[in-house]
Amino acid sequence: MKDKNPIDNVYFYSKRKPNEASAINDYQLSSFLPEKFNEELVRVYYKITDGNKEKEKKKVEEAEKCFQKWCKSKFGIQ
Repeated sequence: MKDKNPIDNVYFYSKRKPNEASAINDYQLSSFLPEKFNEELVRVYYKITDGNKEKEKKKVEEAEKCFQKWCKSKFGIQ
């Protein structure tokens, strides 16, 4: 979304009007929202070497572990 505020595209529903969506005003936003939002796109590629499904499954599992380790080191999340 680059410089756009993602909250501008979020709509809320209330119990009183469950079929009517409404936007939230700036003064209603929490003070805990970050000033800037960031998106990360990560793609992991691997090469199929011999067609052995067990080896390929292990490669995917290892790639997932590496990705989780990267997320934890970069963002503190798993």
